[in-house]
Amino acid sequence: MPTTRPRSIPTETTAQKIASTEKVPSRSERIAAARLRQQQMLIDNVGYNVSPTSWDQYPTIGRNGTFVSDRKAVTDVIGNMDGRSDITLTRAQVTKMEGELGLEPGSLQDGFKIRRVTGLMDMAPSSPLEGNAYFLGPGNHLPGGGPELVVRSIPTTDTATVKTIINVKVRP
Repeated sequence: MPTTRPRSIPTETTAQKIASTEKVPSRSERIAAARLRQQQMLIDNVGYNVSPTSWDQYPTIGRNGTFVSDRKAVTDVIGNMDGRSDITLTRAQVTKMEGELGLEPGSLQDGFKIRRVTGLMDMAPSSPLEGNAYFLGPGNHLPGGGPELVVRSIPTTDTATVKTIINVKVRP
């Protein structure tokens, strides 16, 4: 009986080949892309804040200003936000959100809110000069590649310019 030999033995999957050929953006490319997105935030006059639900016990978010990013920084992790007001995410998704936004690990694990902030141009927007241990430095934006601005501290209650758009619970 003749033996048949395989024509070729695959050494890597198609997905691995694609992943290995995708170019990872350089630091300068990541920053340039974030700057363009930041510019668009200012043109649109809209930003998004992600903060723990437990912060609702305070009158404002941030002693020295509130950090905001763009919609894409949020939707890159949770997907489409349209028409959703209450969602539940896995711990893994929340951990990814914390990392992408440069937040303290575990800070969102008890639930959080996503707020839409309008009128950024009237809120003294600026690039942050300092931050937590995950801060990449002035003008370097967020670890996940999103833009970052600081605006005057926003209230934890909804107003004409600040609206809670999604309440997020975390699966145990």
